[in-house]
Amino acid sequence: EDILLHATLRGLTEAVRHDPFGIGISTFSQRGLADVVTLTGDCRFNVSANEASVKAGDYPLSTPMYLYLPGRRLPKMARDFLGYMRTTSAQRVIRRAGFVDQAFSEVPVSAQGERLSNAIVAAGEDVSLQELQRMVGLFEGRSRIALSFRFRGGSSRLDTPSRANVAFLAAALEAGRFDGRKLAFVGFSDGEGSGDVNLRLSKRRAKAVRDAVLAETEVFDPARVEIETAGFGEALPMACDDTEWGRGVNRRVEIWVE
Repeated sequence: EDILLHATLRGLTEAVRHDPFGIGISTFSQRGLADVVTLTGDCRFNVSANEASVKAGDYPLSTPMYLYLPGRRLPKMARDFLGYMRTTSAQRVIRRAGFVDQAFSEVPVSAQGERLSNAIVAAGEDVSLQELQRMVGLFEGRSRIALSFRFRGGSSRLDTPSRANVAFLAAALEAGRFDGRKLAFVGFSDGEGSGDVNLRLSKRRAKAVRDAVLAETEVFDPARVEIETAGFGEALPMACDDTEWGRGVNRRVEIWVE
């Protein structure tokens, strides 16, 4: 379990490339000749590493960067900097620096065959064929935004990173990013508990995120965007339910746009 620090990203990627048991963490754009690990759990679900899966928090072998703020009012320069970090130009700078930015990217349903395959594999007594058809019918012609909201177990309380995502999506709505489009907040659960309870919980989570995002806006007119909510319980797992991390990833709300 040795951890080695490398002076350069090139040195890190070269070390991983020559070590069959090595795992390295680097900026996404500078992974060099090393392969990015596709993860497979005991339930045979695959989680591939790409910009969208890292942005959405679906890929676990990634390290997010946070800004920790004091519990007091910041100087104007600091407030201006935080405001700038949410802009499109700031996201371009982050991307040029080699990191995965937070700019909105859309992944069409046609590019998500692996996830839908996982849903079919995981379907059981609590997830009927009709429920899967209802879910795919909602997704048809839409794209998933690479932004997720996740929750504490058995509740509709958002975790800390997701509360930041609320402000991020609210700012995009105010800026007109989705004007004239349809936006769906789609909730999911882990596989703990009964199917009926999980279905109700997923619907409640979708509504909770929608309400939190709209409450965060100040100058947004809801008539500019057609917004709906839906929940599908445990119908579309992202990971195996046999670990706390897997259950945490599965408890989520996704944003789908048409």
